[in-house]
Amino acid sequence: MYHTITLTREDLEKFKALRIIVRIGSGFDNIDIKSAGDLGIAVCNVPAASVEETADSTMCHILNLYRRTTWLHQALREGTRVQSVEQIREVASGAARIRGETLGVIGLGRVGQAVALRAKAFGFNVLFYDPYLADGTERALGLQRVSTLQDLLFHSDCVTLHCGLNEHNHHLINDFTVKQMRQGAFLVNTARGGLVDEKALAQALKEGRIRGAALDVHESEPFRCLPPTPGAPGMVPAPLVPGAGLGLAWGGGGDAHTQFPGPAFVQPEVGLG
Repeated sequence: MYHTITLTREDLEKFKALRIIVRIGSGFDNIDIKSAGDLGIAVCNVPAASVEETADSTMCHILNLYRRTTWLHQALREGTRVQSVEQIREVASGAARIRGETLGVIGLGRVGQAVALRAKAFGFNVLFYDPYLADGTERALGLQRVSTLQDLLFHSDCVTLHCGLNEHNHHLINDFTVKQMRQGAFLVNTARGGLVDEKALAQALKEGRIRGAALDVHESEPFRCLPPTPGAPGMVPAPLVPGAGLGLAWGGGGDAHTQFPGPAFVQPEVGLG
């Protein structure tokens, strides 16, 4: 099943013969895991299903924020003249050089690592915060690890989220933490919508504390462009389609099929028996 489907306890109780749920993707916050366990339903995921596509999409969002591609495109569509030096400066206002900037990665799992390595190729200095990752990963990948979220927010020119959503990190980016970010920093979220308090983010954009933000996951999905998002300058909302690609649906299904002979269960106490 895909992320667009939500299964509550009420839903699960209707499937009398259901033995296993395979989530095509890494996250499983759209499934009531506890209820599934109570009902004897095994749940496993396919975390590698769209790692490359999600990392590519994340880099597209980062590049767009730095090079202002969306705004330049919109200016031309609106008939803005871009000929003189003054006109170029005006329409490209806010564009920045990437090399030498610091990218902060929150969560260095499969996608986080893929993004970090891509970012290094573009010239970013890469920091990461992940309290669950074993020591030594930073040396293997040539990255710099920070010990607290506050350190990462304070030292990063752009912050990108790549962690799962749970009861401990809901609204990880909120009115308090967004004030700890560098003045004029960028924020990218391609992980889970609930990680970001969109009202706090919109306010930070309006006040100019954050220069821009790109989100393809949202607190309320399917996403509709409603307040506070439209009134926030520098906000680039997008639908969640990073996993879309030629052959990916078949590839994800094939990966899911491999879970059946020896599944990696989300709740290990439930087996197929």
